[in-house]
Amino acid sequence: MLIRIESDDALAHNLNKPLLRYDEKGKFSCPIYSGIYFFRIMVLEGLYQHVPDHLWLHYVTHVVDRILRRMRPAQPEDSNHEFATPFSYLLYSVVAVTTDWIEDALRVTDDGSALSSDQTEGHHAYISFQAAEALGGVMQSALSSDKLTERLKVELLENILFMLRRLTRKHHLAPLVRSVLAYLMNPYGMGLNAKHIDAIERIYAKQDHVLRGDTKVFANVLATAKNTLAVGASFATP
Repeated sequence: MLIRIESDDALAHNLNKPLLRYDEKGKFSCPIYSGIYFFRIMVLEGLYQHVPDHLWLHYVTHVVDRILRRMRPAQPEDSNHEFATPFSYLLYSVVAVTTDWIEDALRVTDDGSALSSDQTEGHHAYISFQAAEALGGVMQSALSSDKLTERLKVELLENILFMLRRLTRKHHLAPLVRSVLAYLMNPYGMGLNAKHIDAIERIYAKQDHVLRGDTKVFANVLATAKNTLAVGASFATP
């Protein structure tokens, strides 16, 4: 799939065309869409079978980087569309798939369980914690790119906030929520980046006020990240 994105010029040309009916019909004959959703199924199967391995899910960061490399620059009229091109639809799909891997921890764990990122026995959610790490890398690439419209960036973060709202309703998933938030601010624990934090703050400010009210935990961690940058301290990740 990565090779096709990188080297298939005809495919890239088609994926940079207007969306038309790609999201309704064309995606089913697209090797990239098929690859993303085969990957989704494979990793979800691992999660539901409590496989103590990330099953290469971190490759989603490479998929996003390849897509961004081949996407055409954003055009003013792109903001009139939810997804201007198939490539933008595929990028959203990658984020949605990654959040699926995280959110399905709701379905494979028990309310009374004590979860941790390194737990690999019993009804664990090791894959969900790994997906939380990957999501941070995916969003850093997406939010820093000038090939995405502001509208699409808002939708990407909105998807994540909806997920967080559902996860925070389950007390036993608090460690997973903390992991998602930490890696969104500090992708792969490589250190805070002021431009990335500024981008998150800008996009978060454009979210629906009700959703922001329901996800104050996000705002609190964002404020902590900003304060950490201001004083030059280190930002802890799980």
